[in-house]
Amino acid sequence: MRSQPTNKPALLLVAVAILALTACLGCNPRHAASAAFHAIDVDSGWNSQMPLVFTPAYGDSDKCYDITLVVRHTNQYAYANLSLTVDLLADTALAPRRRNVVFSLADSAGNWQGAGFGALYQVKTTIARQVSPRDTRRVAVWQTMADVATVRQIADVGIIVTPSY
Repeated sequence: MRSQPTNKPALLLVAVAILALTACLGCNPRHAASAAFHAIDVDSGWNSQMPLVFTPAYGDSDKCYDITLVVRHTNQYAYANLSLTVDLLADTALAPRRRNVVFSLADSAGNWQGAGFGALYQVKTTIARQVSPRDTRRVAVWQTMADVATVRQIADVGIIVTPSY
């Protein structure tokens, strides 16, 4: 008995299309990531008394989210690290949930870490997981470098909010 010829590339294409469609049907654009950034004048700098305040955009108030802190700096930044304090604020009178973050921006040989090349580099870290929109209405970020009132060559600071899985 002779078997029928199969078109394996066509079957593979159909299988991939079905998987992509199935994955897309599970997507809901309301639950996609959102981001907010504050641009900082690299020459004037970021003073330690000047918090950057973000209002996270949540797609669904019944879900939980992860919040990632992102910093972009130039290759003229004068230090190997960047110390920040992050306050997660609710609308209630409760004390803020405070996180101390130290980004290592350069290794001991002076090579920049993180993503990027040329004049601009980016580092990021997750600062909170499984956050309820009711518990975190605002995020305040302070630069807290020891003995440095104003840091220069920080270009942007931002947060990225993604649904927790």
